Amino acid sequence: MEKQANEDMEQTQGEVVDEKKNETSATEDQHLEAEEESPKNETEKNKGFSKSKKNKEFEKLAEEKAELEEKLSASEKLASENRDKYLRMFSEFDNYKKRVAREKIELIDSASEGTIKKLLPVLDDIDRANEMMDKATDVQAVKDGCNLIFDKIKNILTSCGLAEMETTGEDFDADKHEAITQLPAASEDQKNKIIDTTKKGYTLNGKIIRFAQVVVGC
Repeated sequence: MEKQANEDMEQTQGEVVDEKKNETSATEDQHLEAEEESPKNETEKNKGFSKSKKNKEFEKLAEEKAELEEKLSASEKLASENRDKYLRMFSEFDNYKKRVAREKIELIDSASEGTIKKLLPVLDDIDRANEMMDKATDVQAVKDGCNLIFDKIKNILTSCGLAEMETTGEDFDADKHEAITQLPAASEDQKNKIIDTTKKGYTLNGKIIRFAQVVVGC
């Protein structure tokens, strides 16, 4: 009977050991499965994170693209407006140049119109003087009439800015006078002075329009 008890105890201990072994093996299997699943889960997590990151990058690129397209559209609009302004300004400037050139030609063509209108009454006087000369018997009256006409012409030209240059007795000035010849001076005071004027010089509003032709003493 004691032998039987010992056998039962050994059997019980063996079963306990087997159960512990089975539990240990099951635990190890669970750990192995967990370890096998862990890299897989980690990979899936990494894939999900990577996908999310890529999506954010794509969204950012899309926003930048939209912003650049908007800026490009604004730049193209501004360039178009500037081009239209340039074309308008160029056209206006071209019209201005043409108008100025036309006005300049008209001004040149009509520059003497005012002076000619002032001289028309003098022409009338000259016509009347010619008619009177054929009938006149008084020479002095004819001379007086001609002098009146000459004075009238001078006054009209003077009112237009014409002035006669003073020459005889003045010092010779090459900027205003043209020496056609030199003659021995009668005295030391007349040396390098104008002793005679062969053609009068004139200025128009202070500008020399004809140099005086003079004789200079030496």
